[in-house]
Amino acid sequence: MAHTMVGFEFSDNRFLMASFEVRRQKGQKFHPWAGMWNEFELILIWATERDLLGVRTNGRGNDVYLYPCDVLPEKQQALLQAMMQRTNQLAEEPEWYNTMTATCTTSITQIVNRVTPGRVPFTWRAYLPGYSPWTAWKRGILTKRGSFKETVDAAAISEKAKVSGVGEPGTHDYSVNVRK
Repeated sequence: MAHTMVGFEFSDNRFLMASFEVRRQKGQKFHPWAGMWNEFELILIWATERDLLGVRTNGRGNDVYLYPCDVLPEKQQALLQAMMQRTNQLAEEPEWYNTMTATCTTSITQIVNRVTPGRVPFTWRAYLPGYSPWTAWKRGILTKRGSFKETVDAAAISEKAKVSGVGEPGTHDYSVNVRK
């Protein structure tokens, strides 16, 4: 199991992250099988990296990887706009999360392919997010830092995050520290 999110870095050292997730009711637990049967709504959350990644690295103790991507500036802007449009679309017309067709990774892939048709090919790896970095590396989406293993190792931020903490609210310490 893994979770894919998209981050945006702005020129003034600010960072914004988007995460497609399930909307759970209080006390409700996620399970992939339940996600096949219209159990959860699909939502798109916007937050700081400190909030979305920090809860995973420092709160839950998950292994987290922050992969820089090679994206043309005009495509970055178009992706940001398309993701915001998708947020508004989900607010106006809620949709169901589906473990096979409407997940964190498949939702991002659909938007990327809308911005750049054919950029991410249809592959089984899109359904298993833990394997999606391989496709992104192979397609030249991830900034390559040597072999695939070297690229993955360079993207590991969990230990950096644990050492530096999540920083103070309203600051970008977390994002800056995990990139050092």
